[in-house]
Amino acid sequence: MDSGSKLSENVVTVPIQGVASNFDQGIMGFTVKLLIFSTVLSLVVYCLCKIPVVMSKTGEKIIHKASKNAVPILLKIQHKEENERNKLKLTPRVILILKIIGVILPILLAALSYYLDEKIVNFDASIIVAGGLAGFSALFFALQYILTNIFGTKSRDIL
Repeated sequence: MDSGSKLSENVVTVPIQGVASNFDQGIMGFTVKLLIFSTVLSLVVYCLCKIPVVMSKTGEKIIHKASKNAVPILLKIQHKEENERNKLKLTPRVILILKIIGVILPILLAALSYYLDEKIVNFDASIIVAGGLAGFSALFFALQYILTNIFGTKSRDIL
C-alpha cells in the first residue's frame, strides 16, 4: 500500500459546492422575493391611481343618465314646454341635486347602521370613513363649481 492512499483515508474533506449552493439559493430567493414584492407594490399603486378615475367616470355617467331621464319628467311636473332651452336651464340644477344626494346618502346610511343588531364594521369607523369620503367629495364638487365661476365658464359647458 502506498503512503498517499493512507493519507487520503485520514483526511476529511468539506464539500465547497454545498457552501456555494447555499449562497446561490439565498441570492436567488432574495431575488424572487424582491420581484414578487415589486410586482405587488406596482399593482397596488396602479389600483390606487386607477380606482378614483374609474369611479369618477362611472359616477359621471350615472349622474348624466339620471339627469337626462329626470329633466323631461320635471319639466312636465312644472308644466313647462320640453325644449332645449328649458332642458339646458334645468339640467345643471338636477346634476347639483344628484351630487348633493350622492354626498349625503352614504353618511345617512352609515348613521342608520347604528340601529342594526349585528354590525359588521365598527360604527365609529364607518362614520369616520363615510364622513371623510363625503367631505372630500363635497370639497371637490365645491372646487369644481368655484373654478367654474372664477374662469367664467358656463355650467352647461362643464356638464
